[in-house]
Amino acid sequence: RGSRSVFIAHKALNILIPYFVFASIYIAVNSSVSEVNHRSDIDRILWLWKEPEAQYWFLYALFLLFIFWVFLSGSMKNWHILIFLSVLNYAAVLLDIHFGSLSSAMSMAFSFGLGTVTEKLFFSENSSIKKMLVIVLHVLVVGFFSYMNVQSLPILKEAGEALGIAASICFITLITKFSLFAKVLLLICKYSFPIYLLHTIFTAGIRIGLNYAGWRNYWIQVLVGTGVGILAPVLIAMLCSKTPFLDFLFYPSKYLEKFYNRSSRRFCLLRRKRVSR
Repeated sequence: RGSRSVFIAHKALNILIPYFVFASIYIAVNSSVSEVNHRSDIDRILWLWKEPEAQYWFLYALFLLFIFWVFLSGSMKNWHILIFLSVLNYAAVLLDIHFGSLSSAMSMAFSFGLGTVTEKLFFSENSSIKKMLVIVLHVLVVGFFSYMNVQSLPILKEAGEALGIAASICFITLITKFSLFAKVLLLICKYSFPIYLLHTIFTAGIRIGLNYAGWRNYWIQVLVGTGVGILAPVLIAMLCSKTPFLDFLFYPSKYLEKFYNRSSRRFCLLRRKRVSR
């Protein structure tokens, strides 16, 4: 029980603090800028505890899924939990039962559960030809599902998600064989969390700015917005990592660990000086 409490506290620290901080910033910006696509009322901040905003729903759902797994793992194996939550989600849909704030987590249960039961991503070690075949198969299957409009049906939806995850991993392992792409992806990977938290603010800002400047071309806005949406969060994260307390907003436990280690070293040095005297 103690270890579960520590685990939940750790996840709450690292997920909920960034969730509330950056979702609040997002709402504050959206409520004050009229040109955004989806304007938010400032009082939405008060309801973040039960109604996630924009892309931050993922953090909200992720934390709930960790909670589900922690409590259910005491009596069930991971793959049992995966099946149980997936079936429960579809049963609720068929019976028109709404989970309210838990809905986003329930819809992600299968994808999250795959990560708990896949100890080794064996397909990442396959030959390049096999990886390309997986990618092609994914494109064909998803295209067929979309054409037949069956991508949301039970089992087919999960099959598409599993195949999509496999194809994504295969694609990344293929493209990282080229050093330039590998370096770019490693940089994005290193700062993926800050990019996730901040990218929409900058992409929206770029779109609004380009519209004011008369640059309304779709592809220009996509390219510039994507570039700034990646680079700006990376630069902010770099700055925050060198600024006391600001790094806490992105990586709470990591910052606290560094702070504790620095404090411990200082305490030891002071103690040694006193002893030497």
